Amino acid sequence: MRLAAAFLTYIVLSLPAGAGAQPNEGIGFGTMTCGQFGVQYAQMPEIAEGLFYSWAAGLLSGINIARRLQGKGLMNLSPPVSAWRNR
Repeated sequence: MRLAAAFLTYIVLSLPAGAGAQPNEGIGFGTMTCGQFGVQYAQMPEIAEGLFYSWAAGLLSGINIARRLQGKGLMNLSPPVSAWRNR
């Protein structure tokens, strides 16, 4: 329960002030600056890392889908075997 409360607090605090006031090109964690990510990471490293990794995986998956629709080759999104050994 505490983790869920921390997660929701993290989400709310990550939204820019007046988020609905103007149309945006994008929403979510991918629109934050490196500095904003650094602040979030300093506060809750495990949650920040998981959320941004999830965002990046979704972005790269979307790029692959667009590439397939354009008849281009796919990017290999599989992590190297060494990444699994280090966990």
